[in-house]
Amino acid sequence: MACYLYALCYKDTAPAPFSSWPRGVSPGGELSYVCFGPIAGLVQEVNLSEFGTEALAQNIQRIEWLEEKVRAHDEVVRHLFSEVDAVVPVRFCTIFRTEERVKELLRKQAEMILADFNRLRAAAEWGVKVYVNEKQSLQAAEHACEVSQEAGSGIQYLRRKQQQEKLARQVKEWIRGEVNDCHQSLVKLSREYRVNPCEGSKLDERMALNSVYLVDRTRKGEWLAELERFSGRWSGRSLRLEVSGPWPPYSFVTPAMERDEPDE
Repeated sequence: MACYLYALCYKDTAPAPFSSWPRGVSPGGELSYVCFGPIAGLVQEVNLSEFGTEALAQNIQRIEWLEEKVRAHDEVVRHLFSEVDAVVPVRFCTIFRTEERVKELLRKQAEMILADFNRLRAAAEWGVKVYVNEKQSLQAAEHACEVSQEAGSGIQYLRRKQQQEKLARQVKEWIRGEVNDCHQSLVKLSREYRVNPCEGSKLDERMALNSVYLVDRTRKGEWLAELERFSGRWSGRSLRLEVSGPWPPYSFVTPAMERDEPDE
């Protein structure tokens, strides 16, 4: 058997894991805490036949198993997050040989963990992505400027191409300005933020912003109102917001807690 670590919180505020809590990655194992000083780590006993190094390497290749366990992990962390002010979530499948190994980690990283408690207290993570359909934006701009698509003389063709290229540059500038305006407005409402690479697309859309923000829980209404303002401003204008949250602040945790590589 081994010890699976979900998240950290203050020992004084740690709620007792009742039967109503999510069952976790190992439904047969009880949730409990390992403590060092003022820090409590929420843990669960797991079987090495499923979570040992070799077994885990095989299991994570099974999509259904992986999705089930990731969801179970997140449910436990989110439940703790809903119960206390300060939570440091731990990444999926952080496992230790014994509770003593967990306690040793808390001892070594106590200073960073306590600093994170103070920094993350009463705050939640929100994800914001902006998608843009540049083709649709350009077509709308051409229509507004009455750029002719009809064939004409060589001079007319060149003029039309120049006009289209100018419009394309203006559309790109407008998109950059709108996305930056949105981002800066959200930054002002946030404690911290992280800008991630823009990857992937949806149909004719490309991602123009992919960021996460650390927002005071008390500012949720203000935060949502600002997002709604941009959604309304962009309605029918080829820019679209995709918002997720509030989440435990996974993206803003400092400690790099490594798996203890338990053996069977």
